[in-house]
Amino acid sequence: MAVISQTLTGAGKHGENIGKNINVQVLSSTNLTQAQLDSVLEQIAQTTTIVSVGPFEAGVTDVLGIVTEGVIVADDSSNAFGIASATWATTTGF
Repeated sequence: MAVISQTLTGAGKHGENIGKNINVQVLSSTNLTQAQLDSVLEQIAQTTTIVSVGPFEAGVTDVLGIVTEGVIVADDSSNAFGIASATWATTTGF
């Protein structure tokens, strides 16, 4: 009968090994329009993957959460994404 034995050849290290980085960020501006949202999403998609957006109602929403995966989009506290008075801020990441 054959006996199978385990051989460990790697060294254990500290680090994040649960997958890609997930970032929860918030876009804030008064009465976001559909055109503004479309522009923001196009800009974000150039550098990272959009996982979730919402909820959103054109002309009504002032604060919108957007979840991305991968590269974090830098915070911007003034005229974010070319929208007057808009801000973009990181809430959390994991």
